Amino acid sequence: MNKIFRFPLINVLIIFGITLFFAFQLPDLYLDNEVMNFVPQDDPALVSLEEVQDQYGSALIMVLLVRNPYASLLSQQGLDVIEEMTLALEDLDGLEKIQSLSNTDFIDGEGGTLRVSSLSRDGMDNPLSPEEVGRRINSWDMYDNLLISEDLHSTQIGLTIKNGLKTEEREELYNQIEQIAQDNIPQGYSFNLAGLTAITTQISKNMRQDLVVLIPFVSILVLLILYLSFRRIGGVLLPILNVVVSTIWTLGIMALTHVPLSILGSIIPVLMIAVGSAYGIHLVSHFYDEMERSDKDDKETKRHLVFHTVKVVGIPVIMAGLTTMAGFGALAVSSVIPMKIFGIFTAFGVGSALIVALTLIPSLLLLHPVKKRKQNEKTKELPLLNSLIALSTKKQGLLVIITLILFASAIYFTPRVKQDNNLIAYFKEGTAIREADEFINRHFAGTTNFNIIIKGQDKGDLNNPEILQFMDQYKSWITSTYPEVKKVISYSDFVKRINQVLHQDTPGRFTLNGINQSPALTDNVNLNQSSDWDNGSVETQDSDWGSDWGDSQESDWSSDWGGSQDSDWSGENGEAQDSSWSDDSSSSDLQENQDAAFPQEETEQTARETPPLAIEASPLMDSLWQAYLGNPQNFMVELARLTNHQGMDYYEIPLDPQKYGQQTEEDLANLISQYLLLYSGNLSNWSDEAIEPTQAKMTAQLSTDSSLFTDQLVPDLQRYADLHLPQGYTIDFVGTALVQGSLTKLIVKSAVMSILLSIVLVFLILSVTYKSIWAGLMGIVPLSLTVMVNFGLMGLTGIKLDISTAMVGSIAIGIGIDYTIHFLSSYGHHFQKDRSPREITHLAMHSSGKAIIYNALSVAAGFAVLLFSRFNPLMYFGGLIVMTMAISSLSALTLLPLMLNHFRPKFLIKLHEGKLAKERE
Repeated sequence: MNKIFRFPLINVLIIFGITLFFAFQLPDLYLDNEVMNFVPQDDPALVSLEEVQDQYGSALIMVLLVRNPYASLLSQQGLDVIEEMTLALEDLDGLEKIQSLSNTDFIDGEGGTLRVSSLSRDGMDNPLSPEEVGRRINSWDMYDNLLISEDLHSTQIGLTIKNGLKTEEREELYNQIEQIAQDNIPQGYSFNLAGLTAITTQISKNMRQDLVVLIPFVSILVLLILYLSFRRIGGVLLPILNVVVSTIWTLGIMALTHVPLSILGSIIPVLMIAVGSAYGIHLVSHFYDEMERSDKDDKETKRHLVFHTVKVVGIPVIMAGLTTMAGFGALAVSSVIPMKIFGIFTAFGVGSALIVALTLIPSLLLLHPVKKRKQNEKTKELPLLNSLIALSTKKQGLLVIITLILFASAIYFTPRVKQDNNLIAYFKEGTAIREADEFINRHFAGTTNFNIIIKGQDKGDLNNPEILQFMDQYKSWITSTYPEVKKVISYSDFVKRINQVLHQDTPGRFTLNGINQSPALTDNVNLNQSSDWDNGSVETQDSDWGSDWGDSQESDWSSDWGGSQDSDWSGENGEAQDSSWSDDSSSSDLQENQDAAFPQEETEQTARETPPLAIEASPLMDSLWQAYLGNPQNFMVELARLTNHQGMDYYEIPLDPQKYGQQTEEDLANLISQYLLLYSGNLSNWSDEAIEPTQAKMTAQLSTDSSLFTDQLVPDLQRYADLHLPQGYTIDFVGTALVQGSLTKLIVKSAVMSILLSIVLVFLILSVTYKSIWAGLMGIVPLSLTVMVNFGLMGLTGIKLDISTAMVGSIAIGIGIDYTIHFLSSYGHHFQKDRSPREITHLAMHSSGKAIIYNALSVAAGFAVLLFSRFNPLMYFGGLIVMTMAISSLSALTLLPLMLNHFRPKFLIKLHEGKLAKERE
């Protein structure tokens, strides 16, 4: 020891030089809260997601929500605002695609031809009137819940971000989009950015604000606690200096190794300030106590006291540091990347604080003269200590009853803890991003999604009418069974739409005069005449209709889209809905269609000549009457279908060969291939091949962000598929929602593993140090109680187990073991066979109890600052740590002496005999 502290100034300069080196690395520290980086690269959900992304396009999507509470967006001004915004966003290099009300594809047909144009423009690229745009939106249920809200006051613009952008590049892109929206949206309009990418960007922004506010706050609070505890400048500056140095070392090594800070990273500085001060507190507290007991005040005496302090307190401090490193380091086994990083670098930080405390603080005490307090300045005895002594020695029965009640309550409430890592729930209610997310979930299809991938075995398998019919029925079953799934977009929807528009001029099966013997499909549309295609019968504009709707991720396009829109002839279940923008348009179209088919004079003549009973008994009226009885809303839908108004009788998967002039199902599959020929190149985000796909995609849009729902939903979907999926096909479920679900499972698994590992490591360290299993068992009792109470409180209050709260158990063990070790060491130091248990407890309590209480107050105060965090998980984390510090410190000062006094374990006797042997030598 004399060699280490022979030149204390050199020790100070070396530590200062190392600190300066790490401080220069801090500017390279960066933030990363991308959820896809939270799970291991070999995680099955992430691997599947990346494969789907490679096949179907970029997964990074934000949604720009535009609102005007005073005017309809389906107006000329509204359409102009949306178009100007869309054009301005197209100049951003980081965007791969933009999808809005002004550029979404519209599939239409006339005279057996197919046209693909912009929703807001005709085939010649001329702007359409708002009424016509409304009719187009109303004509296809694909647009429901995606483009515009039911009240017409809100719309969404989908922004697909290029793959490969770095975190800081995505954040810069977010800022550019925000600036463009501010510059282009006129007065009376408002906007918000939503979706997973927007959430992760906002997390990083709020983290910076948290760090700027919380670090000074916690520093001031800890300084105040230290001053009130020691009433000495040295008692304040030395522990806090230890914290500053170890924190710089920790963050500096992270920057040097290019390891990013996640949302958990904002805890590291707070943790280092709160925890790193502990070792300095114990050293300084013991030194000041010894100095007050000393009769001399000369330099040599103080040097001796410094060495004595390091010798006496050094061992328990080292043990406390090692066990704390074990508790934090246990998080390194986690599969959740931020938890793993947190565990590794907080263990490094604790090790740094331990080294600095045992070298820098003694060196500074040797260099700086410390004066004894005056007699009237000496600290008073803490009344709490006497109460704790009485509880552990005189009121042992009461202590046992309290402990059993806590254990029983914890066991009862722990099973009620819910596991969920809902990112939007990180933000407090009332924040802009959370309100935008909730608005989209209410008025549109939602901000969360996953994809259902249907795979065949051979080329063209996905043109089989049987599998397409399964997809169509599957989506209907999902949306009708689970209200949280507000929309499912399927590859089959495009086949149905193409089939519809190619037959919208085909006469219906019924007229008011009876059954219409309509010719077969091929009499109206000759798909084999290449001259039709060569001569321009298919009018197509270069647009990404198929590729933009439903990119797999955060909101494929369909994923973060969501807009509820009622349709006159829509509804996946065949239900007619009211149109908010064209109440009269569809009915007038129907009337025009009827007038053309049934001249007025003929209709009136028929009505005069046909008895009323005959009309009621006609096939048409009978079908309509049955539809009305089933559901009054179905009346108009059934009328449109039976008369083939706007091709509604053909908005289906071709299943009946006779209806389509074919002989077999194979012929129908070939017919579908010919359909796709008209749409060649535009369905790359929905199938793997334009004409003869082997696999295709469905996207389920959710109005909830909870991974709990997804975890329950997917197994049900798998069971349905197992029962109904045609033979020869397989099904996979992929998406960001499933990656978040996988993350939640990993968090729970990591929490359990890290807690068990922490307890085992602490048990081993105590058992080896004291050469007794009893020492290990007694040491983990207070810690076990602390962990159990923590989970019981979470179950009682409804605090969910997420990426932050999952670490409370391991951290509570890592910090709480300090109190157990210091009291156990002090108890062993004062243990003598001829001393009564109460006397030993009194000496140990007044020797280490004061430092334990100061330490617990300092740590609790430091973490209490997190109650002011902008994030709910960190707020809950801070509150739980405060509670666990109280439980662990009080249990170490009550349960531990209770067990030691009652059992008087042999390792204490051996420790005492060993001490006597050394004194004789």
